[in-house]
Amino acid sequence: MIRSLQLLPILPYPPRSGGHLRSWHLCNHLSSRLEQTILCRVMTPPPPEHIAPFAERNIRLHTVLIPRPRPAVRMLKALRFLFSSYPVMVGGWDHAAMHQHLKRLLATDGFDMVVLNGTPLCSYMPLLRGSSALKVLHLYDLESEFLLRKAQALPPGLHQLMRYQDVSRMRRIEERMLRMADLVLVTSDRERDILRARDSYRHRPIVTVPNGVDCRTCRPLPRSGRQEILYIGSMQYEPNVDAVLHFADAVWPTLHARFPALVFRVAGSGSSAPLARLRTQPGIEIMGEVPDVKPCYQNAALCVVPLRVGSGTRLKILEAMAFGRPVVSTALGCEGLDAEHNRHLLVANDPDGLRAQIERVLTDPGLAATLAANGRALVEQRYSWDRIAGNLCDVFERLVEEKKAVRAEIAGAPEIA
Repeated sequence: MIRSLQLLPILPYPPRSGGHLRSWHLCNHLSSRLEQTILCRVMTPPPPEHIAPFAERNIRLHTVLIPRPRPAVRMLKALRFLFSSYPVMVGGWDHAAMHQHLKRLLATDGFDMVVLNGTPLCSYMPLLRGSSALKVLHLYDLESEFLLRKAQALPPGLHQLMRYQDVSRMRRIEERMLRMADLVLVTSDRERDILRARDSYRHRPIVTVPNGVDCRTCRPLPRSGRQEILYIGSMQYEPNVDAVLHFADAVWPTLHARFPALVFRVAGSGSSAPLARLRTQPGIEIMGEVPDVKPCYQNAALCVVPLRVGSGTRLKILEAMAFGRPVVSTALGCEGLDAEHNRHLLVANDPDGLRAQIERVLTDPGLAATLAANGRALVEQRYSWDRIAGNLCDVFERLVEEKKAVRAEIAGAPEIA
């Protein structure tokens, strides 16, 4: 059995956001074929119920307690990274205690594979240079593309200029990490093709590991008959906040005027302070974090994903489809998914278009049922975590064996006088 070490930014359990969900489901579904060790940061000591699921799956968990720094310390760290080769955002993930713990693990355990999860952990990549393990870079997003989109959305000025500087630095960091990796994992074929188009990496294994859904626990729910639109997403993620505010300002007033009984519910972890002004708008409910998302989906007539910035692929769309709910999304919101407009979901990019597509679902029960059925079939065929994890483990096993064979061949080669 392959011995793997995963460096994660934060503890992925409980899975409250897209990144948590992806990390946890991959760890969970790979546990039958990999001997896994996880190293991650925690800001408070995790309670036993957050640790137990790892032990139940024989996953060795190492956590490093690093409390949230005071604002002054965070400001000093940001200033230090402002003048470094690393993007400023990397500063929040670079910790001496994590470096030391990773060094100890690499020195004492003979891992076959080390997985670095996310570009923000790039400062730990140099520690892997001397390891003989298969080095895997797991890119949840193409951060340089994400930062570029955020910069383009800003008005001209100093803030935008700083963003563009971060784009350049992130692009250089991504290229450095790609050169050091033996295998690169991305979430969509679109991102795979972007990396392959960079001449230096055409011969490096780049494998698409799409986001998925647990089709055994997420089953189609019966319709409640209620007139509700649902948006689920972590409000710690800036693009989610932007999407909700834009939808509430540009789409909702006209939509609610036509359907007075309609309710727009927003659920997700993180502070709801940026959304506080929406509480006074008729028909909008900010629910915050919910212990169980099933009742939210049960009451939803459809789910909306009006994202305007971001990268990667959307777990929220796959989850909605798994629960049998129609989806209306922007093109960016469903980017990277093998989902077709008018077959699996409805797509529009401007407020009038989103409003029109939502009205189609609300006024045409046959269309809503067809979208729900087609969406469920899509996740079963293409986005089941069982299938995704099985394919990924096949790749791991093949490349680990190839690397071992190369090492054995080098060790057995005669010395040149």
